[in-house]
Amino acid sequence: MTINIIARGAKRIIALIALIAFCAAMLAAQPAQAAAAKRLNLADIAGEYEYLDVYRDGVLYIQFIKDGNKLVEVWPLDDGAPRHAHDKYDPATGVATRVTKEKDYTESETLTFTRSGETIALMIEYTRDYNDSNKPDGYWRYYGFKIPAAKASIPIDQAEGTYEYQRSDSNTVHQVEMVRSGDELIARLEDGSEKRLSYYPDRAVASRSNKAKNGSAVHTVWSFSKNDGVIEAFILESDITKNASQKLYTYKGQRINLVGSGGPAAEFSTEALPKLADFQWYINDIQKTGSPQHLKGVKFIKDFELVKGGWKGIIFDNEANLAKSGCLSTFNLDISGSAKSVKLTPDWYREYDSFNEKDVRGDATGTDPFAGTWGSGRDYGFVKAEDEFGDNKINIGMFYELNGKQYALGILTWWDGWENYVALVRP
Repeated sequence: MTINIIARGAKRIIALIALIAFCAAMLAAQPAQAAAAKRLNLADIAGEYEYLDVYRDGVLYIQFIKDGNKLVEVWPLDDGAPRHAHDKYDPATGVATRVTKEKDYTESETLTFTRSGETIALMIEYTRDYNDSNKPDGYWRYYGFKIPAAKASIPIDQAEGTYEYQRSDSNTVHQVEMVRSGDELIARLEDGSEKRLSYYPDRAVASRSNKAKNGSAVHTVWSFSKNDGVIEAFILESDITKNASQKLYTYKGQRINLVGSGGPAAEFSTEALPKLADFQWYINDIQKTGSPQHLKGVKFIKDFELVKGGWKGIIFDNEANLAKSGCLSTFNLDISGSAKSVKLTPDWYREYDSFNEKDVRGDATGTDPFAGTWGSGRDYGFVKAEDEFGDNKINIGMFYELNGKQYALGILTWWDGWENYVALVRP
């Protein structure tokens, strides 16, 4: 009986040992399997890459082509006739190598490809050994990444707008507004800062590189595409420490419809009668900063459809100090029509002469509509209009949104040349 118990116990121990050994073997195999799953074949690698030369402070482009079981480099892509070179690629390590012997020196190149987020990171190690001992040998290391192939060219105007995006390994949603400035895009970030990006419509790509004094650099690329009419963005941000390392982050986002930046104008439209308190923002913001461009979170409006409807307005004769203007008038303004045929219809409410109020509702004087057109500058839209006989002219030169309201600034020029400043707000 005792022997049987001991035997059964021994069998259990042996089985347990076998089970532990099996689990250990499985755990040991997992890294190998994971590594195998992460291997990049030539089809994965093929495509166009950007990499940053922090030594000469420039962005370079290179293309890799799959040719059978060989990897072919093509460079430069932006200057002169391209050169081709064949590399020896090992899919088990993700490393390609090439050695070129010239008359005076030998060049060695090692290319390391790794998957990072939703793209492929690239590290280039490059050495040059001179046959002449009087010439110093060189070693350089560059970092870059694969960029998505452009599905179609996108004009810069179509790349403008407000985008929401998030990193592939994070749930945090970011927001940025892309505004055109000539051939560049200005990214207005959540913290109020602005960054200029060079835009290439044929590639539908916007890029920017910042180099720090310590040799580190940040290279950012926005790649745009259109999917069922929606502009989508794939963003790559490479944080490079010179000759040492690269942190590569990938983001996905799309252009969104915001109230005031793509949403219906009706959400802002108002028929409420204006009060002087409605224009305290002009005293607090505009007179202090000189321009709404300096206000954190401001979004400029370029689409006429977003400004249609009712507004509360004021005109005054002292741009420097609204509170000390000797003559004020408040009114409601209705904006209607189309971009090519804008109609501005004022409804005058109160006049303030040395701050003595006078209700002028029902007074037909000056209530004739203004007719004009909508234009769009580099940063924001504007209206130029005049009354029926061309005597009185109004130029609303800037529309923008801030903190859930819309605002506009302009000048009203009367028939005798006298100018009044205009401020609009809604709701």
